[in-house]
Amino acid sequence: MLIDTDVLAIYHIFLSDRRHEATASFIDQTKEKDRSTSVYNLLELVGVISTAGKAKEAEILLDLYLKAGDINIIYPDIPLLSSEEFWVDYVRELRDIMLRGVRYGDAKIIWVAESNECGQIVTWNKKHYVGKTDMDVMDPSECLEK
Repeated sequence: MLIDTDVLAIYHIFLSDRRHEATASFIDQTKEKDRSTSVYNLLELVGVISTAGKAKEAEILLDLYLKAGDINIIYPDIPLLSSEEFWVDYVRELRDIMLRGVRYGDAKIIWVAESNECGQIVTWNKKHYVGKTDMDVMDPSECLEK
C-alpha cells in the first residue's frame, strides 16, 4: 500500500484534525503490513512542515523516514537513459496519467505507485485518485475495516 502525503501530515502535524485519531490508529495497526510512500510524498511532507517554519523538524523527519524499517520509500523506475530520452519518457508517462484527469503532483504519485505495483493508495483525498487508477483507493478508516 502507498500512504499519501495527507495521511502522513495529519499523523505528524495536524494533531487536532478530526481525522487524527483514525489516522493514528491506521498507522499503528498497519506496522506489520507492507507500507510505502513515494519519494514525492516524503518531499511534499517536508515542504509542508518547512512552510510552517519548522525546517529543523522537517530535516529530522526526513532522516527518520529514510532510515525507517517499517515503511518503504519508493522511487520512480527510471531507466538509465540520456537526459533527453529520460525527459521524453518522463513527460510521456506523466502525460498519459494526467490525461486521466489527474494533476501533475498526483500523477507523480500514481506513476510511482503503479510502477512499483502497489495494490492500493491510502489517502483522505480519495477524489484525487478514484477512477484514475486501477489501484484500490481508500481512507485510513476504510483500510482498517478491510
